[in-house]
Amino acid sequence: MLRGTLGLAGEMFTAWTVATAADVAAEIGPAARDLVPSLEDALADPVSCPAAAHALLTVDPGGPWATSRRAELADLLFGVLVAGVSSVACSRAVDVLATLAPLPAASVEKLR
Repeated sequence: MLRGTLGLAGEMFTAWTVATAADVAAEIGPAARDLVPSLEDALADPVSCPAAAHALLTVDPGGPWATSRRAELADLLFGVLVAGVSSVACSRAVDVLATLAPLPAASVEKLR
């Protein structure tokens, strides 16, 4: 069910539905690790990106998004802030950025 809902990522008018599915995946935690590819697809939309980022960090805490791809994840979250599509999405992006602290040096430089 979640995989199908997350599979809607990128389709018109589905971003909030995808964000909700990502939130459910985060609630499930590491048992939802098989959803990582679908969650990665949800990073492309600024509305669902923060929820997908949070879910990726939660379902796979030792995975690449929490380690080797942290700077890329931070950049995607900065993109949400720049896009400013939704105050809710922007607020969530800030929350997820806070969990990435300390931010990679390249990401901190972009804040200046």
